[in-house]
Amino acid sequence: MCRLKFVDGFTLLELVILLLVIGIIAMAVLVGQPSLGPIRVMAASNKLKSDIRFAQNYALSTQKRTRVSFDRALNLYNLYWEQSLGNWVNITNPTTKQDFTVNLNQGDYLGVTISSVDFGGTDNSLVFNAGEVPYGYTSGGASSVLVSNGTVVLSGGQTKTVTVLPQTGKVSVQ
Repeated sequence: MCRLKFVDGFTLLELVILLLVIGIIAMAVLVGQPSLGPIRVMAASNKLKSDIRFAQNYALSTQKRTRVSFDRALNLYNLYWEQSLGNWVNITNPTTKQDFTVNLNQGDYLGVTISSVDFGGTDNSLVFNAGEVPYGYTSGGASSVLVSNGTVVLSGGQTKTVTVLPQTGKVSVQ
């Protein structure tokens, strides 16, 4: 009859070798992980590009002016539509059914900040009219057609620039 022999435990040498092997594997995994900063900046810039296009399409489909307003201090942006002259109302995000606000430097975008915003106006806002033409916005309600590229620069591990072209409103990321 064949009997199996069970060992009651490990020797100290076997335990030390096992811990050493686990430590080497853990270090190899950690060292091989890329930094998430550049990935998060790319994700945030693609999200912003998509949201600017959404605002542009919203203006066209509703025949109302829309606005993408940036707050550099709080690292966020909001989307609005103009209910009446100078009366801006939050656009409802179709995914979350909440106000269309995107907070950077938290969650999926942790470490991403808005470095600069330039749409030619004084209010850090981009406005689209019903014909999808991009404007810079000034707090008093005045807006001026973009005559040069409008830009938003996002930073965090790397820098990405979201650019809006004048007249066409085409959005790109560099």
